[in-house]
Amino acid sequence: MVFLAGATGVIGEPLSKALVEKGYKVYGTTRSEIKAKALEEIGVIPIVVDVFNAPVLEQAVVEAKPDVVINQLSSLPKGLKEEEMEEGLKRDSKIRIEGTKNLVAAAEKAGAKKYIAQSFMYYAPSDHPVTEEGEWYDENDATYGESIKSIKSLETQTLAGKFTPVVLRYGWIYGGKSGFDAAPEGYAGIHINALVDATARAIEANLNGVYNVAEDGPIVDSNKFKNAVPEWNAK
Repeated sequence: MVFLAGATGVIGEPLSKALVEKGYKVYGTTRSEIKAKALEEIGVIPIVVDVFNAPVLEQAVVEAKPDVVINQLSSLPKGLKEEEMEEGLKRDSKIRIEGTKNLVAAAEKAGAKKYIAQSFMYYAPSDHPVTEEGEWYDENDATYGESIKSIKSLETQTLAGKFTPVVLRYGWIYGGKSGFDAAPEGYAGIHINALVDATARAIEANLNGVYNVAEDGPIVDSNKFKNAVPEWNAK
């Protein structure tokens, strides 16, 4: 049984469908009654909840009694439109810090065995493919500093949880409803379909810790995940 927080987002929507198709019983959160109906139509048990309302979120997770909780909470603007990014990053940082805090606490209270969190790659430039131990980009950066801090907080909170923690550091997402046909030059990319497949496989795979999830190339090394989940293909 899976509790998917953020079930109607760019990743959450196709992930919801994939999990149902694989035979999982899925509880999916949304803030919208309209989107709740859409979830119900694809076989997801919808839960309309504000993740910032900790008591209500906790009750929802505890009642669902999931084996696995998946955090796909995000609030970035579609297509990462430049004119919307400043406010979008502020909203996204809040949900990654406060939303994660509430979801981790709820997962612990419910006795979830595994917790899988969406993270992203904010690595400093390197002359070789970066592993999970790579140096972070400057968290004092004027544009992305707060976002980097929020991602670090998300990872720290997840890894400290009383469950098996799995942090998936996604590459630049393209395809589907991401608003991108390919990753920009200089970024490690990951197609939404491959990303969804990786996340779904993480439920059953013997994982614990942080994993890069991106296509092969000169920027990022995803061998740790590929070795742990050999049936996964980034393309």
